Amino acid sequence: MDAQAEGEKRTLPLLSRLLALRIGASLGLALFAFSLLLYRSYSDHSVFGIWSYPFFAVVVAAFLALLLDVVQTRDGRWTYRWRDGL
Repeated sequence: MDAQAEGEKRTLPLLSRLLALRIGASLGLALFAFSLLLYRSYSDHSVFGIWSYPFFAVVVAAFLALLLDVVQTRDGRWTYRWRDGL
């Protein structure tokens, strides 16, 4: 019973750190952004010979959102470490 409580103590800080880093949201946004690169437009091939202009705008917006998320996560990580004194 004591070993189980000790194991829970170790997993809770790890889980709280992953939540503080928003790892799930960052991973989901990254998978979404990279999956957009697999799309091929059927009718309009104006951009790079594969995408239309509106879809290219969606791709750019998704990667800008991913970049913003990574920057905010990095800044949040340092704030999280500073607050905990690590």
